[in-house]
Amino acid sequence: MAKARTDAHDSSRDRLLSAAKTLFAGQGYEQTSTSAITAEAGTSESQLVRAFRGKLGLLEALIDANWGPL
Repeated sequence: MAKARTDAHDSSRDRLLSAAKTLFAGQGYEQTSTSAITAEAGTSESQLVRAFRGKLGLLEALIDANWGPL
């Protein structure tokens, strides 16, 4: 059961990162809302908060995933 939850969490996390990357590139960070990110990712805002603690944490994870920790 824990494995299934971990896989679902990883999948949601990956979808949130992908959605944020697309939306930040198209609209910019400031103009992109968390509700737009979660709608694009097909997740909930609570999943975004659990995975990243908010929009800034999502941006930091996106930077880390693409360029490594700064």
